[in-house]
Amino acid sequence: MVTLCSDWNAKIGKTSVEWQDIIGNYGFGERNERRERLLQFAMENDLVVANTLFKHKDCRKWTWRSPDSKSHNMIDLVLIKRALQQCRSFQGADIDSDHSLVLFNIKIRPQKQKHKSPKPRRNMALLQTNIAQQYRQQLDETLNSLEAVEDLDKRTDILVAAINSSIEEVLPVEARIRNRWISKETLEKVKQKRKLKLQRDQSELAEV
Repeated sequence: MVTLCSDWNAKIGKTSVEWQDIIGNYGFGERNERRERLLQFAMENDLVVANTLFKHKDCRKWTWRSPDSKSHNMIDLVLIKRALQQCRSFQGADIDSDHSLVLFNIKIRPQKQKHKSPKPRRNMALLQTNIAQQYRQQLDETLNSLEAVEDLDKRTDILVAAINSSIEEVLPVEARIRNRWISKETLEKVKQKRKLKLQRDQSELAEV
């Protein structure tokens, strides 16, 4: 979604045949030299002038008025790549400026994000138990089997890989709790219930 909003000082004016793919049917005001440069830029980048696409009263088109309030023009422009639902100036905004607020509505279709499979989590709390000794032995064996490397970055990578492989060898994968509001004790009770239900079903089948 590409949207450019600015005070361009380019007076678009009414619709013209040569720019009909860039300007809508509802332009406003006079034209100036900056108009051609802006429209050329819009054409090269596949943009349209949103202010000119929707039918409104003139008071909802112009975005600037002169200090004497005798002249009005459309110079605060929204350039956009389609997907537009509405665009107009808003004279009722309480702002201390000779420019008007410009509002536009766009329709966005967010792309669905592909969810990556989460990496298995290890129960690191077990390193506070007697498994810590087993982990240290595994790490020592892994490091002793590696070749000596002088490059500091490579040595760091090797050390990290050795630590990770030792963790994978020693520490079991921790069950991922999707519902955080369920305690571990409750999950354990659920497992016991499933086992008992399975035993009951097997018993009933044996009787039949």
